[in-house]
Amino acid sequence: MALKSTRKKSAEPTTNHRGSASTDFCSKFMRVPPTTDVVYYIDGKKRTIKAKICDTPTKKFIGLMFQKNSPPLLFVFNKNKTLSIHSLFCKPFRALFLDDKFHATKVIDVKTWKLNISGKGKYLLEIPLPSTK
Repeated sequence: MALKSTRKKSAEPTTNHRGSASTDFCSKFMRVPPTTDVVYYIDGKKRTIKAKICDTPTKKFIGLMFQKNSPPLLFVFNKNKTLSIHSLFCKPFRALFLDDKFHATKVIDVKTWKLNISGKGKYLLEIPLPSTK
């Protein structure tokens, strides 16, 4: 299996580097998802990245919206299907549509404020792009 959780289960709230409770937008509405090593393939080349899993409707709805700094996100769906996304309220990111064996079916660099971006897959990996300032 290509997913491996690196976070211990805990009932304690998440904290930022100063030791106070996290105040980002997503933390107000949902528990911070575990970090997972994701192994995926682009043109037959194996790659690994740490990502947070978005497997509930709330996590999928919020995604990268309103996030200043976010780790890559892995969206999990129940089967291979056509997935449609947008980039409203998001910083630029790379979208990788992955099949059930984690092979990329489509890779797109998504700019802000775009609608109707689609690709086919069971998983969607969104990787925030570095800012160009």
